Amino acid sequence: MSDKPKYYLTTPIYYTNGLPHIGHTYSTIVCDTIRRYKRMRGYDVVMTTGTDEHGVNVERSAKKAGVPNPNSSPKWLRSGAPSGTNLVFKATNLSAPPT
Repeated sequence: MSDKPKYYLTTPIYYTNGLPHIGHTYSTIVCDTIRRYKRMRGYDVVMTTGTDEHGVNVERSAKKAGVPNPNSSPKWLRSGAPSGTNLVFKATNLSAPPT
């Protein structure tokens, strides 16, 4: 068991029906900055992030993209916009949480 105090931090839930934008980048950078600062101060930091892949707007976007039944198509979720969220981490040199 670690003697370090725990610090939990989370980003907003990103929606996968579009590409990442400046708001995604901003909130991710802020969370990553806080995470790094708290870690330097001796905290055991847990940062989480995620996507909402089951919303109505995601389904509409999938249908608009030609996916006939997006709810039964895991390939759409794996190959669609969720990978764009990882671009934010890579492009800004952030420490992406495990996927």
